[in-house]
Amino acid sequence: MALAPVAVRISIPDDPAALPYLRDSLRRHPATRRLALDGQARQTGGGMDALAVLNVVLEHGAAYGSLAVALAAWLDSRRNARRNAGGSGAPVPTSVTLSVNGATVSVSAGTPEDLEHAIRTLAEQGTLAPGREAGIPLSDSGQDSDSGSGDAR
Repeated sequence: MALAPVAVRISIPDDPAALPYLRDSLRRHPATRRLALDGQARQTGGGMDALAVLNVVLEHGAAYGSLAVALAAWLDSRRNARRNAGGSGAPVPTSVTLSVNGATVSVSAGTPEDLEHAIRTLAEQGTLAPGREAGIPLSDSGQDSDSGSGDAR
């Protein structure tokens, strides 16, 4: 049975300025560079548009895993980043919010497998029960990723 395409909205509520870096990371990551990726801007007070949300269309089952691998790598790079060049600053906190048809989940850590499970469950819950928060447990494995291809800003 073929899966219907699923549109996943991605936002970073605790650091909206990081969204362009996530978008660029997803465009460069080998697992996600071919996914349909679109940003939605919002008007800021100074007349400049700021990126508010990313829309990613997952058209087949393998795309769930692709997005999960790239997000896990980016989150890992953010978790390990330091605010200053000397490396003595505090880790950069990041939580990514994923939404499908109103069902949402926020993730800040997890293995690619955890994230893929979250994305699949979210897609199922988003198509079955829009407008509610998904109850998806994620482990905070602190897994080291040697695929840190994301920009850690």
